[in-house]
Amino acid sequence: MKIFKSRRKLADHNSKPTNTATASPTLETDFQPSTAIDPAPIIPPAVASINLDHYDLHTLVTKISTITTDYNQTRAQLQAQLFAELEEQRETRQTIEQDLAQTNTRIDDLNQQLAKALDNTDLTHQVTAADEQLTTLQAQIDRQQTTFKTLTDQLVTQTKKQHSLASQQQQLTMTRQSIVQTLHAEQDPLKLLAAAEAYRTRLEQLAGQLQQVKAQQTANNAQKTQLTTAVNVNKTQLQQLKQQLKAAQATKMAAKQAIQLRAGQQSQQLAALAAQLDQLTISQQRATVRLTKLNAQIKLAKQQLLDWFGTTHQVRQLNTDNDHHYVVALDSFLPQQPDALVQTVTRLLAAGAKTVGLYSALFDINLVAELEAWADQNHIDWQRLTIINPLYQLQNQGVVSGEPVELPTNIADQQWDATQHVRTVTLTDNRGQLNVAYQADDETQIKAISYLNDGHLVKRSFFNQHGLLAANALFDTDGTLTQEQYYRLDGLVSLIIDYQAGQQVNVKLFNSSGIQTNTFTNTDAFTTWWLTHYLPQPCAMVGLLESNNYQQLMQLPQLKAVPFISAAYTHSAQLTTYLQQTTQTQFIVANYQTAQVVIQNSPGNLDLLYLNPVYLPAQIDNPRQLASN
Repeated sequence: MKIFKSRRKLADHNSKPTNTATASPTLETDFQPSTAIDPAPIIPPAVASINLDHYDLHTLVTKISTITTDYNQTRAQLQAQLFAELEEQRETRQTIEQDLAQTNTRIDDLNQQLAKALDNTDLTHQVTAADEQLTTLQAQIDRQQTTFKTLTDQLVTQTKKQHSLASQQQQLTMTRQSIVQTLHAEQDPLKLLAAAEAYRTRLEQLAGQLQQVKAQQTANNAQKTQLTTAVNVNKTQLQQLKQQLKAAQATKMAAKQAIQLRAGQQSQQLAALAAQLDQLTISQQRATVRLTKLNAQIKLAKQQLLDWFGTTHQVRQLNTDNDHHYVVALDSFLPQQPDALVQTVTRLLAAGAKTVGLYSALFDINLVAELEAWADQNHIDWQRLTIINPLYQLQNQGVVSGEPVELPTNIADQQWDATQHVRTVTLTDNRGQLNVAYQADDETQIKAISYLNDGHLVKRSFFNQHGLLAANALFDTDGTLTQEQYYRLDGLVSLIIDYQAGQQVNVKLFNSSGIQTNTFTNTDAFTTWWLTHYLPQPCAMVGLLESNNYQQLMQLPQLKAVPFISAAYTHSAQLTTYLQQTTQTQFIVANYQTAQVVIQNSPGNLDLLYLNPVYLPAQIDNPRQLASN
């Protein structure tokens, strides 16, 4: 079954991992005791030539241990004190900057108020508008008066003409009446006829003239009526324009009076605003002086930190108290960095971590036994380690039930291979054959059984430390894996993986009642889901930063990472770019030199844990005392 083959065949850990035991290096082979990271420092000739009192080694170690303890404590206190003072100065600067910003804002507001107080634009606009309106109205009145005079003159002319026509009518009428009276007075008919004939033409002329005069009077009366109406309309319009002119004059006068009134108010307001502005300007100048002085103090403090500690960022030891829990990603270290794995776990425990979690995405039912052997080989307290693994979590659910596995009774023949700890069993049906593998340290406990039918492997069963069935692998006639079945302690199936042409096509998850609850495309998807729901929280995942496996883990949003940076990765351009761009502040570093690379390239404060905390520099120089203001 490929999932349980030796991890010796694990591909390069920088390639995308396969979360099955096809890539499962044997821990007894790959986990080795840690080796020293830093070589002993070379003592310069100047130091080597110094005459030292001779002590035995124990005394020297005790003496330097006391010195280093005092040094470390004093250094930590000095660093804490300097950063506390720097932080206090920064907070004070921030307060001053905020106050200065508020003062500048108030000064800008006062300047705007001053400008507004001096601004009579609104009233000036009213005066200007009134003047423009007055000019316009006066021009209209002048035009209206000219029109009115023209109409009045025309009306006078028409009245005169009307009087002339009336007089002319009266003359014609009197002439006509005189002729008529003359005719009426004539008693002699013949004379009357002669007179009538004599006056007939004259009367006709008079009648025509009267009719003409009446027509002229009618036309003149119509023109006079029109002129009278036009005069009245013009007179009304002229009155309205004069009223508008009067109103505009009143508006102009009111605006001028308002300007005069405002001038008095402005004098008082300007005095008050100017006094406030003077006070704010003084405050601004004082704050600027304080800020300049404080910036100089901060610059001095930074220079002091840089000269004494090599960085202006605070570097503290990674917190490993009981409130901080760490899980080490085994797959990121193996198989290339087994020593770093041992040193990382050992260092976390030595630094005060109560327990350390060991995480692996591999599907390996022997994971616990392998890790226990690894811990024993590297002198790590097994009781302080916890296993964090999806398969381990699934298979350790439920209560142990059932009987340990035993060989069947229908055995026709059996052969024992003491070297391989394998018993070959032939069954009585002459078709079935079993290859039974036993534990190397207990030849009575069955580890796995391979089922062969006519020489073809059809099934392989694996058993846990209780002798109970832990997993089955099913194969087709050509030996290709088709399915894997994993079981809980109580015998219920917990996970089934289906294969086609050697590739995972389906992963089914079952609950404690044997009900299928989830389906995944492969074990990678299942593992990602499992990490989201079952990774112990709170915890931080420690892994080899240069490992692609670990970089993929770091992409999970709920996972807090604490990368381990190896000495070999120190000079990588990728590391420099990563440190300059990341917001990560917690690291485990291989040695002092690695720490310096991290410190010099990180933009902020750091929490570091050194794998080798006892590295002794060849010489420590006294820090340069800076002058203070």
